[in-house]
Amino acid sequence: MISNKQTTIYFLRHGLPEGESCLRGITDFDITETGLTQMFSAAAHLNVDNIVSSPLKRCCRFAELFGQQNNVPVTIDSKWQEFNFGDWDGVEFDRLFANTECSVLTFFESPYSVTPPNGESMVEFNSRIERGLAELVELYNDKTVLCVSHAGVMKQVVALALGVSAPNAQHQQSLSFDYASVFKLTIYKDLEKRKLFYTVSL
Repeated sequence: MISNKQTTIYFLRHGLPEGESCLRGITDFDITETGLTQMFSAAAHLNVDNIVSSPLKRCCRFAELFGQQNNVPVTIDSKWQEFNFGDWDGVEFDRLFANTECSVLTFFESPYSVTPPNGESMVEFNSRIERGLAELVELYNDKTVLCVSHAGVMKQVVALALGVSAPNAQHQQSLSFDYASVFKLTIYKDLEKRKLFYTVSL
């Protein structure tokens, strides 16, 4: 049986940041004023108990401002930062795709088959997001949380909620989250707390 308690998490992608036309990853580009406006507009209707944010400036700057304005505590957690593209991180797309020795195209076609040089594997990324979700449920059971994060992270959360498993990673290309997109994830536990059940509201 499923517990009547639930954890509600609103995932918010950052707004327009600096560093257009490149593979941002964990490169710490700042958020623009336009991006902040987009995020405040997207989150205006949310009533949350806690805020958890990626440490990257395009996320945490908004999280800290929103927390101050609404008297909500903010936790910065690196598990919610974007995928680490290693040597490809922060590099312009034109340069990446012009390099015939670079396997970035293969990575995008089949992320589980290629790990970016000095970067994160998809197995590691998936495990990180799974741990993050489990921790949010443990820490904020029966509460509502705003998680300020990134498109790649949000796609992986949706995949986990829908039961998509490795090596299937088509969701990373098929799903799209615009700047300041929001979706709601509701998580239930069974009474023995051995399994999580997810409901996604886009």
